[in-house]
Amino acid sequence: MHRPKRPVGYFDKFLVIDCETSGLNFDNTSMDITKGYQSVSWGLIVSDLETMSVIEELYVEIKWDGESKWHPKAEAVHGLSKEYLLENGLEGAQAAEEIALFLSKHFGVDDTIICMGHNVSRFDIPFLKKLLIGNGFPFNFSHRSIDSSTLGLIAVNAFTSQQLFDELGITRGDVHNALGDARCSLKACRMIRKMLTFDAFA
Repeated sequence: MHRPKRPVGYFDKFLVIDCETSGLNFDNTSMDITKGYQSVSWGLIVSDLETMSVIEELYVEIKWDGESKWHPKAEAVHGLSKEYLLENGLEGAQAAEEIALFLSKHFGVDDTIICMGHNVSRFDIPFLKKLLIGNGFPFNFSHRSIDSSTLGLIAVNAFTSQQLFDELGITRGDVHNALGDARCSLKACRMIRKMLTFDAFA
């Protein structure tokens, strides 16, 4: 049976990611937004491309490493205190290993992983690379990504993730949760795709 030729750059599944951090590096002299800071939680979803349906999810919380800067405004966003993470989080190396095992179930060592998220290329991917590569897990992430921020601005004139979710009627909790936000971003992209194909909302 003849199968249609796949286009260049084809992929059939992608990784939705969202992280919460101890803060961000806003030093204009540095291109590294992660410098001096760490991720404190991760939400990861492997999704099918054709239907944008969930294949598998993972949620991980990470202890403060005792050295990274800790910004109170970041804690106010995600609600994860140093004390809570000390009791409930994984060590950074353990978290990296758990995420690496999760990724290995769905992507081969030679695969280039396409990521989806909100401002994913500038924010989440650098923090994920820092965690994984820093602990000896050099996964290959593509320079291409699916950004719900750009899609939201084009589709519904939304300038923030909250505006995007509000415009699409997607409920987000009062406190940012990495897995919850990853789910919301995936749902938003699924709904925008249906809008652009003139289907009803999911």
